[in-house]
Amino acid sequence: MRTLRQTRQWSAIALTSATVAVSMLAAGCTSGARPVAASSPDTAPVVASSVLGSFGPSASGVVLAIDDSGRFRIEDLGSATVLHTLSIATVSQGPSLIASARGGWVVSYAPAPGNGDSLPAARLAFVARSGAVTPFGPSFPQSSPISGLAVSHDGTRVAIALMQVQPGATPAEIRVMAMPGHASPTRSWPVDDVDVNEMMSLSFAPDGRRLSYIAGSQTGAGIGGDPATLDTSSDAIQAPTSSTWLDNTNQQCLPDGASWLGTSGKFAVVADCPPNDVLKEVNPVTGARTGSDVALPFYGCLDANIHPAADARAMLISRCDRVYLVADGAATALDPHLVDAAWADT
Repeated sequence: MRTLRQTRQWSAIALTSATVAVSMLAAGCTSGARPVAASSPDTAPVVASSVLGSFGPSASGVVLAIDDSGRFRIEDLGSATVLHTLSIATVSQGPSLIASARGGWVVSYAPAPGNGDSLPAARLAFVARSGAVTPFGPSFPQSSPISGLAVSHDGTRVAIALMQVQPGATPAEIRVMAMPGHASPTRSWPVDDVDVNEMMSLSFAPDGRRLSYIAGSQTGAGIGGDPATLDTSSDAIQAPTSSTWLDNTNQQCLPDGASWLGTSGKFAVVADCPPNDVLKEVNPVTGARTGSDVALPFYGCLDANIHPAADARAMLISRCDRVYLVADGAATALDPHLVDAAWADT
């Protein structure tokens, strides 16, 4: 488990233990982390030199996106036509998260603005492809913001990770609850390591039981590392934070994002590897490579959200406040005004 990385969007003010780390970030460095690459994400995308699986030919389909003005919008990716602009607000100090779901998406959003420099409360909503928004579940307070989000492939359950932003607050935890229109008991698993206060990159395995994520200690500089997995059908009472992956001694090449690829049984990570980050298909149990790498533009982008297509033949990856389509072994930058986007599940 790696504990320090570069800037993350969570408000550093709420992280009372992060004063030194945030000061170092302002100076352009962190203890145990690399400086952010100087290259700009507005330059031309890198085309991969190898192929990861067999992907579709082009960017197409309806997506829910977050743009650089902080709006949720549904658009046709192929024509760049905005179909609906949603009235709900993104979590300005959050960030807001998107997860593909049957017939639409689940998002975390801000039902009310934050108070000064503090984190605003967040809530979940189901967004239908028609643009209809259905809020559900409780509001999550500033002391437990949502740091991870995933929907089961059968569309019946949603999993969230809740972060601990202040020492002494409720420990970080995984929570699984019913989706709107479905009934199942809510279950919670606090972390098994009190030094871990954040989990991200949640995704369900095809079996609908296993839930994978990256866990670490957030100090205001970010987290990253090899994914851990919770069996949500077991009698476990805590969320494991140690990975079963083979020992990775290369601290400059650890995952910054991870995801099961739909129901294909494949698993992929975005690894922070100079001179460019890479997308790797790996064994979900051992972390060993199972396919060729795809080079991604730039190094040091850090947090990467991986959104696979329903058939796992292509994926959208958000990083460096840009969205990239990975298809046919190439990473292509999309509309520069998009900072995150995901297809609806089917």
